[in-house]
Amino acid sequence: MPSRKIEGTVVSDKMQKTVVISTVRYVKDTTTSKKVKKTKKYKVHDEEMICHVGDVIEAQECRPLSRDKHFILTRIVQRGKTGIAADKARNDAAGSLETEVTGS
Repeated sequence: MPSRKIEGTVVSDKMQKTVVISTVRYVKDTTTSKKVKKTKKYKVHDEEMICHVGDVIEAQECRPLSRDKHFILTRIVQRGKTGIAADKARNDAAGSLETEVTGS
């Protein structure tokens, strides 16, 4: 049986090696017959800590890694604005450290 894949938006990246994603699905209400938006949050294992708030990611189900964490990150579908800014800041910081170490 293949493990299921989910896609969602990162809403929190404050934990180490873990991000929280929110998935959205639409369900038909039984009494009013209107579509209702349902959201659910999942904790996803992010080994390299590359995801940031606003990113759209895909995760795959795996064995339980902790009490709440049952998914691992497979790929980043789309970077959010905060994710791009964080990557740029990280690269700038790494560049400034290299110049300090080399002395040029």
